[in-house]
Formats: sequence, structure tokens, C-alpha cells
Amino acid sequence: MNYLGIDISKDKFDVFICGQRGQFINDSSGFKALISWLKKKKLNKEIQACLESTGKYSYGITEYLYEKKIKVSIVNPCLIKNFALSLGKRNKTDAIDCEVIARFCEVNQPSLWEPPSESVKNLIEITRTIDDLKKQRQALNNRLEGRINKIVEKSLLKVIKSLKSEIDELEKKASEIISDDDDLNNKKKLLLTVPGLGEQTAQIILSETKGEPEKFDTSRALVAYAGLSPAKSQSGTSLNWSRLSKKGSSYLRAKLYFPTLSAIRNNPLIKDFYQRLLHRGKSKMQAICACMAKLLKIAYGVL
Repeated sequence: MNYLGIDISKDKFDVFICGQRGQFINDSSGFKALISWLKKKKLNKEIQACLESTGKYSYGITEYLYEKKIKVSIVNPCLIKNFALSLGKRNKTDAIDCEVIARFCEVNQPSLWEPPSESVKNLIEITRTIDDLKKQRQALNNRLEGRINKIVEKSLLKVIKSLKSEIDELEKKASEIISDDDDLNNKKKLLLTVPGLGEQTAQIILSETKGEPEKFDTSRALVAYAGLSPAKSQSGTSLNWSRLSKKGSSYLRAKLYFPTLSAIRNNPLIKDFYQRLLHRGKSKMQAICACMAKLLKIAYGVL
């Protein structure tokens, strides 16, 4: 097996395979050039490609390689960073990174990526766009709280109204996508049986887990994916602390906060768990974060 490390950015991507390095444009012409380069180097047989999870920048090359029957793995950037440190790599360049990624793939044999369904792909894009528009709307609402003249106020109100209309329309589309997909619709109905989880949170859980949260081996694995598992540091008597790892989907983690506050009020299991944590001396924020993890475990359980 030949291991292809790919370090990708907005405009280009660097590759490393079997001691060979290359650089290509991050578009369809660059993807084709990569395949031609591999053939020219006689390295196009038995390849497993690996790259960091970089959001939209990695979508194109990942899907292209999958279509070309090349095995692809997408890994958390934190894993690559820690692996580089274990190799004594202190410098960070694109050329070094792609080699580190290739070596990581060879040593750790990460699981293979499979594309989500068309429904899930659309759901992911829509839910994230909704979030972007809501942030814009909140920023404009914040400006209205300051002292501004009537002309600016009128303009801002007009934009806020337009954003609300677009958000409402996209939320309607997200609901339609789930309703038209039997599997997603059944999972959404199950999630809505959990006190504290509403329509929008169910959409987020389904979109951020690619519509298949049950593919995580355990509920702990899903909690870790959301960055809600504790990271503990202890050495002798001078160092002893723990906090959230935050090494995962920040988007999913953020969207669980307000549903958890609702669950603390309305879900007997979460409410009791929250009170027990407070009695044990945990701060309110520590207890809320633990409840976020608990709520996600319950969501995993019903699925």
C-alpha cells in the first residue's frame, strides 16, 4: 500500500507519497493533474490518501479521489499536530505537513471516508448557512443597541428583516429535506422524544454526524467528536486540573448549549444530574458542560 499525504489550503494542495513531492491547484484541473502525476511516477496502484479535516477546502479533492476508487481518510488536525510533535517536527510548512500526514496514515491506519447522501450534504450546507445568517443578524441587532442615526437604523432594520426571511426559508427547506428522507425523518422523530431537543437541534445533530450518529462505536466516541469529553492533566501534587478537550466539532458543541439549558429545566434525568453535580462542588458551567455530554449520550441512545 502506498500512502498519500495531502496538505490542503484554499488555493493549492501539497502531496507526499513514497518520497515524492508535488503541488497542485485546488480545483478540478489540479485533481486531474494529481492523477496524471501519480501515473507518471507509477504510484497509482493501491493508494490510501489522507488529509486533515479542513471543511469546504477538502470537499472537492476528497470526493474526486473517492470517485476514482482511491481510499481516502479524513482525520482531526489535532491528531496530525500531536503526531508531528512525537516525530520531533518543530517546523510547520506545507511540504513537511504532507509528509507527516502520509506517515500518520501508514502508522495509524485511520478509518476510510465515505460520502454522505445527497440529502445529508444539502442538510449540512443549509444548517451551516442558517448559522452564518443568524450571526450576521445578531451582529446587526447589537449595532441597533448603540446610538445611531435614523438613516442607519432604517437601513439596518431592513437588512435584519431580509435576513429573518432568508433564515425562515432555509429552516423550512431543512425540514423538507428531512421529511423527504425516510431514514432522516425516523431519526428526527426519535430525537424529538428527548425532552430538551427541538426541531433545530435535531437537524444539527443529524447534519453534523452525517446523518449516521449510530456509526460511532460508543456514546463516548460521539461525545469526544463534539469536543465534550474531559481532558485531564495531573502530575504529582502541583498539577491537577481538567477541562473540556474541545477537540472536535465546535459547531455541534455550540448548538447543544441552549437545548441543554432547556433540558435542565424540563428533562428529569438531566435536571437530577445537574443538581448532583452542583452538590458535588462543580461550578454551574462545569455542570452545564457535563449535561451537554449527557444529553448527547441520551440522543445517541435513542438512535
